[in-house]
Amino acid sequence: VDWKQRVARYFYRYDLFRYRHLLDVLFLPTSDMLQHIPFHFHGRVVQLPSGSSCLPIQHVSSSSDLEIFYVGGLGGDYDLRALVKAVAVTPNVHLTLCCRTDDWALVGTDYQPLINSHISVVHQHGEALRDLYAAADLFALIFTPSDYRSFAAPYKLFEAIGYGVPLLATSDPWSGRYVLQHQIGLVTNNEVDTLKQLLTQLVDNPALLDQFRSNLSTVAQQNTWSARCHQIANALANPQVNH
Repeated sequence: VDWKQRVARYFYRYDLFRYRHLLDVLFLPTSDMLQHIPFHFHGRVVQLPSGSSCLPIQHVSSSSDLEIFYVGGLGGDYDLRALVKAVAVTPNVHLTLCCRTDDWALVGTDYQPLINSHISVVHQHGEALRDLYAAADLFALIFTPSDYRSFAAPYKLFEAIGYGVPLLATSDPWSGRYVLQHQIGLVTNNEVDTLKQLLTQLVDNPALLDQFRSNLSTVAQQNTWSARCHQIANALANPQVNH
């Protein structure tokens, strides 16, 4: 640990010490995060993950295939190889894999042997992502399990919710539990055989996606940035002590 980290840790702990005396309400991305913070807070703790811009889009299917969309990093905690393998051998399923060109330059050689006509790799960003979301039947929120992922609330989860796209999520992280709790998609252990079964299930039962989209319309309204502001105002108006 270098000197900068030592100094930073001192001030992190000082912040935590001051929180105990200055805050009535502590807002955290997820309530699960509290057990990873080395202090005991006596006030009210409120779960406050990212909000979403509620931008439901008209779903536009360009084919009869089940269209899966992934946008984000590759490498490290973002290992999509099991999903790529499953899609490559599952009939009537297509995956659009969107990542930065730099990420692809680093890990593309690991994916290239797995790719066939069922998989497209693109490098889009900004407004161009709207069309990719509009074409998607399912958004892939796949992570390698880790302590951090067990309590983290990823922004991409709420972005997909805002667009009204059902999710395929890893079961262990907080995000997977959220998807399962709100019935807005399916969860998986990120193994090839399990993924193949889930994708085949969706191909054979497209009505499942309709149910997920119906649930998403409600969940999206509950998680707008405006809704977050109301949650903050209500919590600050009622800073009762946790029991």
